[in-house]
This record gives sequence, structure tokens and C-alpha cells, in this order.
Amino acid sequence: MRTGVYAYMKYGWESSFGSGATTRDKVFCRGQRVTGLGDRHNLQLIPELGYREVKGWVYRNLEGALSVEGVLSNPWWLKALMGSVTTSGTLSPYTHTFTKANSLPSMEVEVAFSGESGNVVPLLRGAVINSATISTAVGEVVTLRLDIYYRNRASGTYGTPTVDTFIPFTMEHCSLQIPSGTTIGEVQNLELTITNNVYRLYEIGGYKQKGAIPQQFEVTGRFTVALKDSTLLNNVRGSQSSGKIIIQSASDNSITVNMTDLLFEEWSLPIEPNAPVILELPFRARDISNIVAVNNISTVP
Repeated sequence: MRTGVYAYMKYGWESSFGSGATTRDKVFCRGQRVTGLGDRHNLQLIPELGYREVKGWVYRNLEGALSVEGVLSNPWWLKALMGSVTTSGTLSPYTHTFTKANSLPSMEVEVAFSGESGNVVPLLRGAVINSATISTAVGEVVTLRLDIYYRNRASGTYGTPTVDTFIPFTMEHCSLQIPSGTTIGEVQNLELTITNNVYRLYEIGGYKQKGAIPQQFEVTGRFTVALKDSTLLNNVRGSQSSGKIIIQSASDNSITVNMTDLLFEEWSLPIEPNAPVILELPFRARDISNIVAVNNISTVP
């Protein structure tokens, strides 16, 4: 038996869906963990009249999925989540603006494990991000979770692990503004999920995906905050025109999520003796105008 010290994960961009990447040299975050990886072949059993036991079976379409968790650090995965990115600035720091597109760039993800008697190196081709969740709480790091779909799995050769050079973000680096420009104080925890609702496109004549189509763009989240007055409660059944989550460790290292039209449907307020009164507010944003990353890298790798 061997541990994760004999494993690594990295990815690269594909020129076309499922074609594989020329190089795989990027990582999603710091402290990467593979929390779910596997193929589903959608087995269908075929019973027959006159028999209790199954007499046959067939395999149908292939569905591949990968879940990754770790500590938020670099912003480059946002290209796969949002679809489009532009860079501005002639001197450091540079500004990378990620915006929503109607199609998603695909990746090839290399997940490698060096076993005692042989290596296992799946190359996950046609990989796209279905959803991403950023979360943090008092006393915690900023956690990133990515749920990824992929088209098919090839085999590669065990290579060299890669570690991110970006400094990990912690809760100290985070702030929440509702509306944009008004910082919410004493936030206890914060979570944001962005979902592409990817449709796996198949066609008759093949069991592998032909494409990955993003459908309804959804932005949901929740936060808890020490209750001071009725200001936040008055947002329920109403909306705010904007909201902003800022994750910044330095003037030249930040990620800012700019949300449009925040909607609040409900709130929860437990009150107990000798305990802080903490308000929980789920929210939904109609859209994300952009996600802006500032750092010292001049080109999105």
C-alpha cells in the first residue's frame, strides 16, 4: 500500500474538445485533493421471460466525473469556469478579467499514482468545470471545490509533480460587500457556488461525449453574520443591485467576484442563552458581471 506522496495532479488546455493537451503543467490550487474520480458506464441489465436471473446486460454511454478540493491560490481555473479572459496592463501587477461565455474551454487533467508494481496515470480528456464552490469561515483557509465532467480516459506516463507558487488565501484575506462598496462586518462564514449546469452531449453511434454545453448559469451562496440591527433582514423579499466578494492578500494578489442583482428569499436566526446571535442569509445572484484577478503574471498560462 502507498499513500498520496506517490501521486500528483495537473492539467492543460485542449485545442478542441477531447483532443488532449500538448502540455499539462498547471494545478488547480494548493493542497490539492482528489475527492472523487471515476467512470460510470451506465450498465443496463436485461431480464427475460421465464427466468428469475438476469440473462444479459449492455453498457451504455460513458460518464466521467472528477472532484477536486484544496486551498484557493491561483486564479487560472476561472478560465475553465467562466469561459473567457482578457488581460490588461503593461507593467506589473496585471489585471485578468474573466467573463461568462456561451461555451467552455476544455482541459486534459492528469491524475497520476505510482503503485508498488505499476503506475496508474489516467488522462481525463474533454474535461470541463460544471461547478465551483469557494468557502471560508473564521479561523479557516479559503477552500476551493471543483466538480468536473470529462469525456473519456486515456493512459499516460508517470511524470513530475507540480506545486503552485501562489500564496494560499485565508479567511483574513476575505471581505463581503452588499451592495458593492458597503462592507458587511463580523461575517462568520461565507460560501459562493457558481454552476454551469453542463449538458453532456452524445450522439447515436458512439458512447463518448461529443461536447459539453453550459446551460443556465447559476450563482448561489450563503453567509452568517453577527446580528446588529434589521438592515440585512430588510433585504429579504427584496434585492440589492450588486455585491462583491474580495479575496486579497496584497495589492498585487487578489480575486474579486462582482455579482449583479442579489436576491434574498429567507433567513434563519437561532437565539440561545449565553450564545452569540448569528444571522444566516442564503442568497442568489442573477449574474456575475466579471471576476477580476490581479497578480504579477503577465499572461494567463
